[in-house]
Amino acid sequence: MRILVLGARQGGTSLLVEAVRGLNVVSFTKNIGDSEFFNYEVLPQDYGTKLTTDTIKKITIENFSSFLEKLKESMNKHANLYIVFSLRHPVDVFMANLVRGQRPSDGGDGNRKKNRVSDNGTINGSLFAISHAHNVYKNILSLFPKRIIMVKLEDLVLTPEMEVNRIAGFFGVEPTQQAYEFYKHNRNLYQKERYGNSLDKSVVALYKKWDTWHNGFFKDRKADIDFVFDRLAIIIQDWGYK
Repeated sequence: MRILVLGARQGGTSLLVEAVRGLNVVSFTKNIGDSEFFNYEVLPQDYGTKLTTDTIKKITIENFSSFLEKLKESMNKHANLYIVFSLRHPVDVFMANLVRGQRPSDGGDGNRKKNRVSDNGTINGSLFAISHAHNVYKNILSLFPKRIIMVKLEDLVLTPEMEVNRIAGFFGVEPTQQAYEFYKHNRNLYQKERYGNSLDKSVVALYKKWDTWHNGFFKDRKADIDFVFDRLAIIIQDWGYK
């Protein structure tokens, strides 16, 4: 079996991959993600890793289209490749993208080598990346409905044991204590620095506290929040949010 944990950047993949890894269904890559995923002629057996849907050098239509085609090709080539897709309220993804995508000198997780805002740290870049994640989600769900399970970050954070049990059931294994304590094994160094070994429930429903979250980053940007809600309305509905 092979397992790919997938989702939008800032969509919960770093926590989700640890929950899946803790089930010991397959051996996950030592690094949290595998940048060589699309370069394998044949994926290793007993293999698991994580990717975000914008794991590309530059956010462009061509690169996003290439990502989806390569993913479909890999799914067709490997009949035992399963996807665990991480969902998060799209407006929360947008808000986290803008905050975390700022220059490191401004407190963000953007490009540290060049100290610049990341591609999805802008309004248009983030919306483009979320739309691409949605396109990947729709395509894989349509083409391979029995080989994908969706997990909402909100459920993983608020009812972790229930979600771990559901994921374990999907793979036909018993849950483990390591899987239940996935948040203690987070290999995302930025998140580890922020949250330590705790499961931070404040990451849920950022859109409800848009004006106060992250020291009021969006407090003077209500027009941007309203614009984003409008632009993401279909995706919000398709992902099962309001």
